[in-house]
Amino acid sequence: MSKYDFLYPMDIPEEDKSLFEKMRSNYQSEKERIFFEKMEYKEIYELAPANDLILSEHDNSDEIYLCREYDHEYAFGNKLGSGHTDSLSDALETNLKTLGALTYDCTLLDWLRMNNYEGMRYDNNFDLM
Repeated sequence: MSKYDFLYPMDIPEEDKSLFEKMRSNYQSEKERIFFEKMEYKEIYELAPANDLILSEHDNSDEIYLCREYDHEYAFGNKLGSGHTDSLSDALETNLKTLGALTYDCTLLDWLRMNNYEGMRYDNNFDLM
């Protein structure tokens, strides 16, 4: 039995479990701590079959969006390029230039940090509204 069996009642990806554990001692700001704590809670306890809009393209100048689907799948990008992953970890590691969403090399995590997690919406789970 894993130490996460009780903490993680939902079947979330191992890479997200590792990400949340790693980040607990490496937050770069208070807003980053809030982001990771909220995302961990959402993956553990909140299903989102009707989508959970974490960041709207209307809330930043690069028009980047981040949407959680079901429990741990993520759609992200902008109208110029978008991606879909099966984990938050994979989404955050994605280079937005490779997607065509930005003109410079930048992972989604780096982009969130550069923008200090502005515009995050932790209460936009359309299943709970």
